[in-house]
Amino acid sequence: DTDGTDNDRQNGFESLGLSPELCAALQRLGFSQPAPIQKAALPAILQGRDGIVQSQSGTGKTSMLAIASVAICERAGARDQEEGAKTKQTPTPGGGGLDGDADGDRRDGYHTRSELRLRTIILSPSRELAFQTCGVVNRIGFRLGIRCNQVAGGKMVKQDRQTFGKAHVCSGTPGRMFQLLSSKGSDVRVGSVVRFLVIDEVDEILGDGF
Repeated sequence: DTDGTDNDRQNGFESLGLSPELCAALQRLGFSQPAPIQKAALPAILQGRDGIVQSQSGTGKTSMLAIASVAICERAGARDQEEGAKTKQTPTPGGGGLDGDADGDRRDGYHTRSELRLRTIILSPSRELAFQTCGVVNRIGFRLGIRCNQVAGGKMVKQDRQTFGKAHVCSGTPGRMFQLLSSKGSDVRVGSVVRFLVIDEVDEILGDGF
């Protein structure tokens, strides 16, 4: 039924500005239609606007922020590829060769290895919530080559330091995230690479406990 397919596209994730690849990944995971909270929030987020999202548990809020994280990383990776292609076409100063590291341009999923940059930080009030959110991001981003890692208490800071910045999305607790960002030797330049900051359960994070 062609009319039915066209109608599904108009009302589905495609209408929110997501790529065909991401829409296909969502369909494989059983996301047939966006939830109301996803319809309301995703277009604004993908336009780069700031916002506060308030919704009850079980309404699709976590999957919404995971979808947004993957979409933003995907778009940033595509821009990196375009910029990298332009760079390669520019002769190196004083030489006949072209810029570009062949080893660094090997593909790793959707992104080249040179594009494995931290693009999204998700702050959660508890280790359990950070772990849960990280899992949702990884499931949605898997087929696009977009990875999330988790940093939180309960393990050595050294362990988190070894993996921090080596995924496109980092989900963690405020205390551990601050430790990693402020530690000596951290090569993560948040202002220059991070495109999306999520503060989940913001009322709790801004409460007296933090």
